[in-house]
Amino acid sequence: MAKIQELYDRASGETIYPVSTTRAVICPNGSDLETRLTSEKQSIESRLEKAKFALFVDLWNEAWGEYGGYDPDNAPDPEHPFMGNRLWFTYDEAVEIYQRSYTQNLWSLERVYKGCRLPTVLPLRVPTHELKGTGVFESAVGVTRISIIGPPYDTTINLSEASSMFANCTSLEEVVCSTHILRAAYHNVPTTNIFYNCFKLKEIRFYCEKVGFDIHWSPLLSLASVQSFIPPKAVPDGATITVHPDVYAKLTDETNTEWHALLALAAEKNITFATN
Repeated sequence: MAKIQELYDRASGETIYPVSTTRAVICPNGSDLETRLTSEKQSIESRLEKAKFALFVDLWNEAWGEYGGYDPDNAPDPEHPFMGNRLWFTYDEAVEIYQRSYTQNLWSLERVYKGCRLPTVLPLRVPTHELKGTGVFESAVGVTRISIIGPPYDTTINLSEASSMFANCTSLEEVVCSTHILRAAYHNVPTTNIFYNCFKLKEIRFYCEKVGFDIHWSPLLSLASVQSFIPPKAVPDGATITVHPDVYAKLTDETNTEWHALLALAAEKNITFATN
């Protein structure tokens, strides 16, 4: 009986005869089967990646609504086509933000983003006009912009609890609520530490209905933000809003007419601005 002689490549030691792998099968186009299978696998993987990307674009657009979306035409560069809260992200950055954000409607957000280091998160969706927000962004030192979407049937979002809501958000610049305003409507809402160490805060729409509050850590507040601090109805027992010396200087500068006018408007609501 004849013995099959095995042949090996001297350099690699690989068996070159007999061959029983897919490389020994030749396809009609002249390529071996292994090359054909590798090419098909790469093609399938490419189509799967494109499908996964398209699905994520749909999820991103739906989650952000008016506050962001996939917008390569207006992106600062081709690598950052995903926008959220006017910030631009790569695909990998956007996936991380989406995966680490809460996408469901929540009325209680207690400490859900405490310590967050992302620059932003998906919009907070509040299904009712009530929000339990104790420490929701406490020490979220990376967050620069936040958006909140309230119910369509109301223009206010009542904070039933708000202790340390934005405390130690040292990078926070904007809290955007679109057509809504945050309202602390209860005596039991502690208002001394909501904005603790918010050194960069510029934009927020917020007021306390029955008591004053302290926001003296924020020197960059806009005129519209400070105007929102004045409630639509007078505070029965009066209240004091403590602001940063730079903000107070604008309010008391008689030549700065728009800012100075807020003092009279506040007085009509039994509100006094102060600084420390």
